[in-house]
Amino acid sequence: MLNATITSMIQLLARTGSLLIVGLLLIYLAKRLFQSSIALPSHAELSHKDNPALSTLFSAFLLATGIAASGSFFGHWQDPIASAALKMLPEGLLAIVLLRASIWINDYSILSDFSITKEIGEDRNLGVSITVAASTLASGMIINGALTGYSPNYAAGLRDLVVYWTLGQSLLVVAGMVFRRIKQYDVHRLLEYDDNPAVGWSFGGYLVGIGIVVRGATIGSGLSTLVNELWHTVLLSLIGCTLLTVLHQTAPRIILSGIDLREEVEMNRNTAVGIPMACLTIALAIFIAELIKR
Repeated sequence: MLNATITSMIQLLARTGSLLIVGLLLIYLAKRLFQSSIALPSHAELSHKDNPALSTLFSAFLLATGIAASGSFFGHWQDPIASAALKMLPEGLLAIVLLRASIWINDYSILSDFSITKEIGEDRNLGVSITVAASTLASGMIINGALTGYSPNYAAGLRDLVVYWTLGQSLLVVAGMVFRRIKQYDVHRLLEYDDNPAVGWSFGGYLVGIGIVVRGATIGSGLSTLVNELWHTVLLSLIGCTLLTVLHQTAPRIILSGIDLREEVEMNRNTAVGIPMACLTIALAIFIAELIKR
């Protein structure tokens, strides 16, 4: 009995260690892609210029890579180690490319009124950086959800990853537009000209929440035809995102009662209020995501 347990633990450690090496390789490749594709000297900005805005985005990209690529473990855990690694690498690489594409899409749609590179590189704008970092994390969660579905074969799984990522990114862009509409202040002006980190936290928390909800709507998809599953995912996502949007507007007034939220965020740039608002939105998103799962 003891020998069997020890043998089982050794096999588990061997499998875990081997697949962790694949995960570390993917994170390293993600770092290289980030450095080569962003129009900023990232090492110089991080070490010599001590740029907290770029550090925030870079850190979020690494974290989002871990979140996204971890979805590739789904369905491969029982495969032989070599087979699992060979399947995970293409999925992880595709996830990294999609994640980098997500940053570009979000930059030119969610924050389209100014240069992200200038704001992060020259102005060290934490409000902008927090927002972009949050959209990156949201995209990582969407990719994770797309990888944790069921597909009839490996090629179909890669196709489904792209399809569900496209759907999730579309929903995230729409959510960003909705956020700007429902707020009583000019989100872009406060981010660009005021370097307002409190707005970044509020906006960022909402975007991360949307990513969590869309991930919840996507997990477990693929048991029916692709068209049916997409409609199912869209409906679940719309219900969840609508609930989150309503609660994002109402719940802080209850939980943080007695505080003039608009004044603190817009006028006072108060991160002591912006951060709890972001965390509250994310907590509500976790609740909603669990409730709308298949």
